[in-house]
Amino acid sequence: LVATRYGRNVVAVDLNPRAVRFARFNAQLNGARDYEVRHGSLYEPVAGERYDVILANPPFVPSPEMGLAFRDGGVRGESILRQIVAGAPAHLTGSGRLCIVTDLVDITSYADKLRGWWGLTGMRALIASTADRDEVLFSVPHCHAPFGQSIERYNQELRRWVQNFRAAALEAVNFGYILVWRSAEDCQEIDMRVIHNPSQPMHHEVTDWRDQQARQARSDADEHYLCLHPNAQFSHAHAPGGGSSAYELSVPSSDFFTTYALSERVYTELCHIARVGPKLGDVVRQSGGWLERLLRIGGLRLE
Repeated sequence: LVATRYGRNVVAVDLNPRAVRFARFNAQLNGARDYEVRHGSLYEPVAGERYDVILANPPFVPSPEMGLAFRDGGVRGESILRQIVAGAPAHLTGSGRLCIVTDLVDITSYADKLRGWWGLTGMRALIASTADRDEVLFSVPHCHAPFGQSIERYNQELRRWVQNFRAAALEAVNFGYILVWRSAEDCQEIDMRVIHNPSQPMHHEVTDWRDQQARQARSDADEHYLCLHPNAQFSHAHAPGGGSSAYELSVPSSDFFTTYALSERVYTELCHIARVGPKLGDVVRQSGGWLERLLRIGGLRLE
């Protein structure tokens, strides 16, 4: 329904006939126009059609349950997610995008998984993660029954979920977002970043971040001036007794960022950039990997 505020033609799909009826009722109740709800599985009801945007909130929880429940995505949580990603290139327009909210199983290997699911079509992607959960932190919230659950039944359910976590050889389960832009270029570029769990829309931050990545890829990037993110802040902590110091960079006003540890050298370099505003070409020759890293996350910008 929210998509009808900015989309010319919105099609919703659900496998559950009851969900389809409720969606149609809600659309009529809210006066939504150019909104259609189709019954079927994933891309079957939209065969042969292409869209500018595909939004998905699939059953993504790694679960010992094998039924068709609202949360259960198979033992690794990726059964439905994999199909959504794999089918997207055939249903997106040339510059279309795929946006998914999901659990992220074993985040360190996610870029390779995403490439494998997507196939050979060109794309640029952003995987935004929050925090890893181990087998206990992940399992506990899924074991509570709403009413009348004994401690014995709770412990039994907890063991079942933990055993599924181990049997699936999961290392950790994160939570986050997959954003994929289809590209006509013959490349598959994937960025991964840690964010705070969003409490407000981040469309502006994502759009600005993409614009910055495009600017950095231009042939004349070295002629642009470096500056810090306008809302960036430093923190500097001294250990008692004159021990080592810790430096951090953050953007407290935006959930799109987290807190980034800095070495004293990088902190000094950033203070210099904030004072002088040098050209990228004047800094890149004397920097290590820190400059590229801070440009990729958006802590540094080109103007």
